[in-house]
Amino acid sequence: MTKLMAMSAAAAAALLLIAAGTANAAERIESSGYDACTTDVWDELELGEGHSVALYKSRCVTFLDDPRGPGHMSTGVCAGTFEFMPDETYKGSGFCTWTYRDGDKLFLKFWEGSDMEEGRYEWIGGTGRYVGATGGGTNTGEDLTDTLWAGRFEEVIELP
Repeated sequence: MTKLMAMSAAAAAALLLIAAGTANAAERIESSGYDACTTDVWDELELGEGHSVALYKSRCVTFLDDPRGPGHMSTGVCAGTFEFMPDETYKGSGFCTWTYRDGDKLFLKFWEGSDMEEGRYEWIGGTGRYVGATGGGTNTGEDLTDTLWAGRFEEVIELP
């Protein structure tokens, strides 16, 4: 084998390894489960009869259907706003930071409203393993008390 052939073979092998590594680097994590949240701050401002806006902050914990998943028993902190209209409709949006048991974090943006069957969220990044994370999910739930909420979610996390 000539030196040129050996270098060509080595270059081809290196390209195959790089391509294989790139193909395997992306990861898709699908999960579902339940969240339970407590509202720590609810500061409502009246804007007229039947019209108000509320600033809120909450803390949550996640329980995956498959407890072996990386997000099982992760904790979240969320902050956002809700606007309540005189016709008894509402809309809300905000952001959350989820901290996994290994210390890595995922960041999301959420939105919901009375015109939606499910709340929606999208992953907007993270730390550690979740840097560059995308994807999102849906959730449904209900208020259990003035300060407690519980709901079900389904989500996909796409890792680069």
